[in-house]
Amino acid sequence: MAYQEQLADRLRIALDPALPLEERRMFGGLIFLFAGRMLCGTSGEDFMFRVGAARMEEALRQPGARPVQLGDRAPMSGFVWVQGSAVAGDAIDRWLDWCLANQRGLERAQKRAP
Repeated sequence: MAYQEQLADRLRIALDPALPLEERRMFGGLIFLFAGRMLCGTSGEDFMFRVGAARMEEALRQPGARPVQLGDRAPMSGFVWVQGSAVAGDAIDRWLDWCLANQRGLERAQKRAP
């Protein structure tokens, strides 16, 4: 499934250009990596956000959200698909704030690991 360039552009505009981001084609779409880890992306008419396991329940209560499940595999913990039409206006900023907060938590956990 190809991604919609207009959704990718919405992510590009909303993400801070000073962040260490990389774009990579994955899952039939476009994924944005932050310091080498998946942060967010788009595929088809949907956004994908990595909000983390701690925020998963809250994220799934948002309009248009559902767990990321690829094929017959179990849902990916901490990842949600959100219909592009459900992310209107500045709502994308909240989703990206959740993604970046999760990323900071991953970095802290990595620094604590022996």
